[in-house]
Amino acid sequence: MIYRHLALARGLAEIIRKSEDLEMMSEPVLSIRCFRHVPRGIDREDPACDRYPEQLNRAITDALITTGCAYVSATELSGR
Repeated sequence: MIYRHLALARGLAEIIRKSEDLEMMSEPVLSIRCFRHVPRGIDREDPACDRYPEQLNRAITDALITTGCAYVSATELSGR
């Protein structure tokens, strides 16, 4: 079971890396993935553009927790 979960986590990391709308926030550790949704057109390098993705990701996290379809938690890394 553990190997299956680790394989799923590796697969998720690859999906995140290939996505134009997701950003890997830190390198994966075991089955933990830290990423955020950043819509196309948002300048990922401009700190002034971080407010919208921050609010959007909070809403996504809240919706996923409410529906119970996934276990997610929120964190802040490097001010993001």
